[in-house]
Amino acid sequence: MVSRRANTRKKRVEEPEPPKQKPPIEPTEPQPQPEPSTTGILWTSKGKFDDGKALTLKSEDLAYNGTIQAKNDEIFIDGNGTMILKNTRVGDPGGNRAYIKVKNYNVECECDVILDPASDDINIKLRSNHHFYEGCGRGGNSIDFQFTDKEIRFKIEPVHGIYSDRIATTDCPILEFNKKVGIKARVYDGEGGVVNEGWAKEGGIDSAKPWKLYAKWVHKDGQDAPEILPLDADDKEAFKKCIEKGPGDYKAGDENKLGKPYKGEGNQVWIRSNSAVDGVSIKSTKVSNVTIRAI
Repeated sequence: MVSRRANTRKKRVEEPEPPKQKPPIEPTEPQPQPEPSTTGILWTSKGKFDDGKALTLKSEDLAYNGTIQAKNDEIFIDGNGTMILKNTRVGDPGGNRAYIKVKNYNVECECDVILDPASDDINIKLRSNHHFYEGCGRGGNSIDFQFTDKEIRFKIEPVHGIYSDRIATTDCPILEFNKKVGIKARVYDGEGGVVNEGWAKEGGIDSAKPWKLYAKWVHKDGQDAPEILPLDADDKEAFKKCIEKGPGDYKAGDENKLGKPYKGEGNQVWIRSNSAVDGVSIKSTKVSNVTIRAI
């Protein structure tokens, strides 16, 4: 009788293969876009900023037949085509802005910028009546070109002191300090709401590089922009102060309208630059080739 020796060898256990790592997803570079159609120029800096006359505008000063106004701080126009936004108020991060007094609804605003590293961004606001008339004026649709973070993002400011959260933040790697870049903000009715777009062009408007659409957000009809409603205590106080000025874009009882798409005309366009760090003043944020067109 042949004895069968028990098989005491342990069965080899196969080690599981580590999961395959997926390659990182590279951000999609926007493709060149044909220049969007427009129907006419509403305002341009050509013939104004380059008229050979240097100007220094203090806050509230007006120039060019009342069509441009300094707000918050000094604006210097060199007479050779460039407007320089400064923030000389040490400790105040609010930056500086220029108001261009032009009626606007479906519009685009484009310009060349060279940003001071002490700045954080260039912000363009459309459909705005902020500080324009007595009454509860709307802050506007904000297209924010963030050079510090190399991003474009959107915000809504229904009235002074009430803001939406950042919306549709999109990378824009060509936003570099001390380099000329063309930027274009567009706001117009369409696609079931209000379309907000942020475009950029490497090397500036006159370069051979194409315009690219980097960021787009459609504020759908009936949709509330994020972080506006319900109003908190500070927002309620801000709205109360606004309506105390009298009826304008909003009146008492309009709280539930604040987050909705705004389908009213604006009387001005903002171009604003904010300080990157509290207490650090903007020295030289340069803006040129400004053109506002109807869409």
